[in-house]
Amino acid sequence: MLPLLKNIRELVKGYVAALPVAYRTTTQQPIVQSLKEKGHERTSPMNLDPFTHTRTEMADFAAKAQRSGII
Repeated sequence: MLPLLKNIRELVKGYVAALPVAYRTTTQQPIVQSLKEKGHERTSPMNLDPFTHTRTEMADFAAKAQRSGII
């Protein structure tokens, strides 16, 4: 998400706000709705706990966004 936000920040003069969904995705499962556990057709919305980012990971995101001038 950060690369997209950096591009947006460069293109607009006003405020930029973004609220990331706090789940780990992959290139094979790029959006939260596509997350799947092995042996299950769907994970969302009932069993998303294993995909949740930690507080540290969220703080890392915020720090990187701030260094990029996004927030």
